[in-house]
Amino acid sequence: MVAPGGNAVEQTINGQSTWFVSPNDFIDVLVQGSIQVNTASDDDLAVFFFLYQDPIGVMENPASTYTKSFFFDWKEGTQNYQGNTSSEGFALCEVDGLYNYSAPCYFDLWNRQTTPTITLIDTDYGNNGWNDFQQYDFQLKYTTDSIVIWIDGARIFEEGGCYEAGKFGFYNFSQSFVNYSNFSYNIEYDFATSDSLICLGYTSFFEIGVGCNSLLPANISYSWDFGDGTTAQGINPFHIYSAPGIYQAALISTDAFGCTDSYIHTVEVMGYPISNAGIDDISCTFDYGLNASPPTGQWSALTGQQLFQMLVVEQLYIPTTGEQDLYQTTFPMDFYRDFIM
Repeated sequence: MVAPGGNAVEQTINGQSTWFVSPNDFIDVLVQGSIQVNTASDDDLAVFFFLYQDPIGVMENPASTYTKSFFFDWKEGTQNYQGNTSSEGFALCEVDGLYNYSAPCYFDLWNRQTTPTITLIDTDYGNNGWNDFQQYDFQLKYTTDSIVIWIDGARIFEEGGCYEAGKFGFYNFSQSFVNYSNFSYNIEYDFATSDSLICLGYTSFFEIGVGCNSLLPANISYSWDFGDGTTAQGINPFHIYSAPGIYQAALISTDAFGCTDSYIHTVEVMGYPISNAGIDDISCTFDYGLNASPPTGQWSALTGQQLFQMLVVEQLYIPTTGEQDLYQTTFPMDFYRDFIM
């Protein structure tokens, strides 16, 4: 039953699994609200499901219906029913496959066990069932690469993976008089950078949903402000900063309903420091060793001459050639030392 104003839902059916499904798909969101069981006569399963894909509409074949969703449930107390046990506490599972809704009881969902259709992802069983007539606040954050669930501020589960958008809703199994209220959502998009500390002239890469961005929905707009007066659009932009400094790169995301979110990441751009490799020297008759630190990069001749020994380390031995030439290190941070031979 939906309360007047639409800000609360109460489950009144005590029977097989029941779902109250949202009409819209969501991803990269924080959903929050409250749950309260308003009866002392039952102790079964409740809370919510998310990333729901199917079934949608009327089931044409209840004995074999494709189902795809994640379920987070919470049981008040351990119970045995017809030789099947459902434990007190929390469970997180994924249903993906053909499910038999004509069975007299959905024992695999009741037992929270792995089957060819159900994957039990995580559990937290123990003396941690819900209390009758007590309100609990929940938070669910699900993104393209993570799932995090909190109850009253305590983190229950945190899982990584790649997830696609789906519907959110409330779930009950043989548990009536459960009230869901004060629920809301915010979009939450963050991003990663190729490097928070980068050299001047190098390219900074920005990416949303690292490794999973092919699952990002098409109806979200992504606007970027790199903190130096330049902007961009899209999922994976790149940028080259033109001056040293500390920049606040910002992502502003907007969904189809007008909800917005901003996320800021600091990028520090370093200028070109100089490494002291010692006093410049002149040699005409013997091999000579040049040293510089840090031990990355390589030495090269300013004239473009190919060196006989080119090592990507901090030290280079230049063989005697009898010719005059000037050599300089070409490190990523522009460390150098002149050498005349």
